[in-house]
Amino acid sequence: MFSFAVDVKEWASKNMVTGLLYKKVAVEKPKEEITPEQFSMFINQNSVKNDKQNYWANVLMYYTGMRVSEMQQITKADYIEIEGIKCVSVNTLEEGKSTKTETSKRNIPLCEAVLALGVWDEKPVMKNGLNSIMDKISKSYKAVGLKRS
Repeated sequence: MFSFAVDVKEWASKNMVTGLLYKKVAVEKPKEEITPEQFSMFINQNSVKNDKQNYWANVLMYYTGMRVSEMQQITKADYIEIEGIKCVSVNTLEEGKSTKTETSKRNIPLCEAVLALGVWDEKPVMKNGLNSIMDKISKSYKAVGLKRS
């Protein structure tokens, strides 16, 4: 409608809406994967091994691709079995839980590697807040020379 007012009726000299469009759309800092070797080096640090929350947060993120905010909301009830497949459920079933988008709600099958680490027996939950988890993870990455946010 505003374009019509500017371009056809010439009621205004400039279209402020088209001036707000992005000129250059590009990824400024492409994300890099963490290799299995880097993960192994990272997870075997004393600061990670001796801190259960840090350890499980990194294991779950590495093997499932969960966001920190999703992982922080996981409860023991979110470790579910669907037709014999062990999964972790990212959901909003309980009050206070949220996801980035509606499509973020999902059941993530747990692979043999993460099951072998004992995630199903432990069913880890994050007791500390979001910033605390992210801070621990970032410091652990920096300790092995990885730049991650």
